[in-house]
Amino acid sequence: MSRLLMNTTPRETIIAVTQGNDLTDLVIQPTDGEALLHRIYKGVVKNVVAALDAAFVDIGTGENGYLPLLGGKSRDLEGHKISVGARVLVQVTKEARGTKGPMLTTKPSLAGRYAVLLTKGRYVGVSKQIQEADERERLRGLVGAQLGSGDEACGFILRTAAQGVDAAELTHDLAFLRRTWESIRRRAKIASAPACLYREADIVLRAARDYVTPSTEQIITNDRAAYERLVDLVSEQPQVEVSYVAANDLLAQHGIQDAIAPLLERRVEVADGAYIVIDPTEALTAIDVNSGTFRSGHGRDDLALRVNLAAAQEIVRQIRLRNIGGIIIVDFIDMHRKEDRELVLTELRAAVKEDRVRTTVVEMTALGLVEMTRHKTGPTLQESRYTRCPECAGTGYVMTAAAIVEQITEELRQKAERGLADRVLVQVHPAVAEYLREENLAAQWQARFHKEFIIATHQRPSRTQYQLAAAPQED
Repeated sequence: MSRLLMNTTPRETIIAVTQGNDLTDLVIQPTDGEALLHRIYKGVVKNVVAALDAAFVDIGTGENGYLPLLGGKSRDLEGHKISVGARVLVQVTKEARGTKGPMLTTKPSLAGRYAVLLTKGRYVGVSKQIQEADERERLRGLVGAQLGSGDEACGFILRTAAQGVDAAELTHDLAFLRRTWESIRRRAKIASAPACLYREADIVLRAARDYVTPSTEQIITNDRAAYERLVDLVSEQPQVEVSYVAANDLLAQHGIQDAIAPLLERRVEVADGAYIVIDPTEALTAIDVNSGTFRSGHGRDDLALRVNLAAAQEIVRQIRLRNIGGIIIVDFIDMHRKEDRELVLTELRAAVKEDRVRTTVVEMTALGLVEMTRHKTGPTLQESRYTRCPECAGTGYVMTAAAIVEQITEELRQKAERGLADRVLVQVHPAVAEYLREENLAAQWQARFHKEFIIATHQRPSRTQYQLAAAPQED
């Protein structure tokens, strides 16, 4: 049985989808700020960098967006080549991250319940999950009347949810998307830039649109308003039972909190002692596959293949639940046989087809690394649960007490050249103070600089912070 849980607190809304006892999808949206992803703006070009083939666009969010120009193919609202000061219609394709502003495109798209509208061209696509030839042909035929022509032309991609949908219902969804796009275009002509012209549907509508499938049998929420809307949104799907439960621990009741906890760990157990290690960086996410204590009872090649096949499934599950996007590099256990490498790539590609977020398995490099890309759809689970460590700045490393003492010693030397007080108060972190006492370093400073040193501790969280000051003379 497929079940959707929606838990709302003052801080966030969490959507968890389970299949049997397994957590298959997880969405976390903070209530203190909406995501910019998929929003459409009328922006102002602030700078064009020819070397990057890109422009920086003010969309009114405080940080300029990055717009690839695609060799001059991107155009402003007047159809001209993009230049400084031009007004452009853009959509956010990636959230701002770190020092990078949001990524933009001049080819917006609009997602509906059954289809995605493409604002450029007359392309018609059908989800690969819909495999019956007759159904694919039927869906393509229903789209034709909505494509338009000339400046009004647009394309559609039929989503998996469109399979078996009544023609009238599907046509209604397509027409709604067209009207929405026409409204955006009209607003773009009169709005003063920068301006937001379109926001993605709220989380309740997205839950019904993206995660309620023919296999969904139950929706449970602790939000009364969300319950009433969900009842209406899934009214045409009689197999779905919608329930309201006034509970603050809805996720805990259904074991979701226990399922989330391992998703925040760096190490993930795979099977029979094998494990993977997930390390996010600024540029990419690295995933390392290790055999651990796994033993196959056969040769090394057999062991590597079995571990890698099991790891492929778990890797796809982890990147989906952790919402990892961007470039992903997987270091599988080395495989000597070409057919084994192909088997692992096939397994990986089959697994990513179940991910509703566009994910591509590229190839295996000469060094045996598999390259993947996954569309970024917001913060990762780690980003939503953790903040960057103020002590180590996210590196995972802090300066040793010995290294900090070396810094202090060098500063004392420089101050001694200019004239050091006879009594010096040295305020340091308790861990550094303990090291100074253990090594009797105050006495060494006194012998070297011919001054008196008084060691005191501060209560600041950072061990790298210290202060040198003249200490008052004793009476």
